[in-house]
Amino acid sequence: MPFEFEPNWGQFPSAVSYKVRTRLGSLALGAQSIPIGRSVRLSFAGDKASAWEAMNPARGTTSYRIGNDPKLWISNVTRFLRLRRDGAYAGIGIDLYLIDGNLEYDFLLDANADPGQIWMRFDGADNIAIDSAGNLVIDGPDGRSIQRKPVSYQGSGTSKRLIPTRYRILSRTGVGVEMDEYDRSAPLTIDPIVESVSLLGGSMDDTVMGIGTCRRHDDLSRFSGRPRRTSSRLGRLSAFLCDGEHLYLWGFRR
Repeated sequence: MPFEFEPNWGQFPSAVSYKVRTRLGSLALGAQSIPIGRSVRLSFAGDKASAWEAMNPARGTTSYRIGNDPKLWISNVTRFLRLRRDGAYAGIGIDLYLIDGNLEYDFLLDANADPGQIWMRFDGADNIAIDSAGNLVIDGPDGRSIQRKPVSYQGSGTSKRLIPTRYRILSRTGVGVEMDEYDRSAPLTIDPIVESVSLLGGSMDDTVMGIGTCRRHDDLSRFSGRPRRTSSRLGRLSAFLCDGEHLYLWGFRR
């Protein structure tokens, strides 16, 4: 299945802004938070952005068929490769994306922006600590998550310059960053690398029921494999995803 962000057009509970499939499972993103475990969510204290902005449309769409009533069907939902929060802090945006099925995020600082504004808050965490390697260790009710020591840089390609950066504990569940001197007249990227997380669950579990081929985003009948039926509080739900070449059918339990 593609590792992409799918906006909520009514196919998910109202609290979900986007759903994203990662190599560890499905994540339900809120308007202001990211799951970092079954019981821990990452948000950004003082965040001034109201929502995630979808960027880089992906190939293909997803369609949903709920029961036999076409009025409940949702068709051709566009998926995206990246989300952004512009202006989360003064002169600082946040990018959310996937690398090899792993969820990653960057802080994008404009020239002269103050990195001291950044406050990562891990709601639901029992304990947060920085280990001897500089990694951030987040313990929650359902397990441990790790964010590796952040990588910061200015420039790109052969002119990229790494800036030594460290986490700093701000409160029981709050974390900021501090770094060595750098050129504040130039943009800066801070990348807290998510190394491992617990299997991230939510209110929905999905299972691929069949795989076939397709030529158009609205070609939903040509698939191989007979779907199993799953029960749902909203009735029987099936989803069809066509990326222009492959067609996937799966069901949800809510």
